[in-house]
Amino acid sequence: MIEQQPLVSVIIPAYNRRHLIEPALKGAQKQTYQCCELIVVDDASTDGTADWIRKHYPQVQLIELIQNMGAAGARNVGIEAAKGEFIAFLDSDDYWEAAYVETMVRSLQ
Repeated sequence: MIEQQPLVSVIIPAYNRRHLIEPALKGAQKQTYQCCELIVVDDASTDGTADWIRKHYPQVQLIELIQNMGAAGARNVGIEAAKGEFIAFLDSDDYWEAAYVETMVRSLQ
């Protein structure tokens, strides 16, 4: 019997991060661990962050908040939408090496 890998929900809160978020998105998408969902919670940005993500990363689940809730509030919204067994937070100005999620899941298991 083939054991199914647990789903990991990667949540990226973003507020006016259009100029910084692309490395985070690229790093999240290049993970060697393939069972991930990627959720970006746009925290009522005014710089076009949500429009840019929608155009360049249509495969990302984008949640747009109409009122700024701060990073913690945006993370909580992401948790509510997440379907994963595990939750991983990635800041919009950070970058993960390709084996990051795989290493973390292996450690948790």
